[in-house]
Amino acid sequence: MPAARSDERPFAGLLDEWATVRDATVSLAAGMPADAWQRRGTASGAGISARALLHIILGHVKHHRAVLGERYGLRSAEAGHYVLRNA
Repeated sequence: MPAARSDERPFAGLLDEWATVRDATVSLAAGMPADAWQRRGTASGAGISARALLHIILGHVKHHRAVLGERYGLRSAEAGHYVLRNA
């Protein structure tokens, strides 16, 4: 995503930011009451449930993890920390 200019930022800072956002998302999801997952709203002009939005977020995380592995040779370790392959 060129507009983000992520290539101008330290990689460690990007990973820290990603982990912070991930932790906030986990907190949000953990704090939602069971009935909230069925609630519906509108995103990009289409109806969608809170549950479906969480699935989209999780899929987006999978995408970013794959990019980290393919482009930067990183693999996921415990607690979401990333390490260089063969390190």
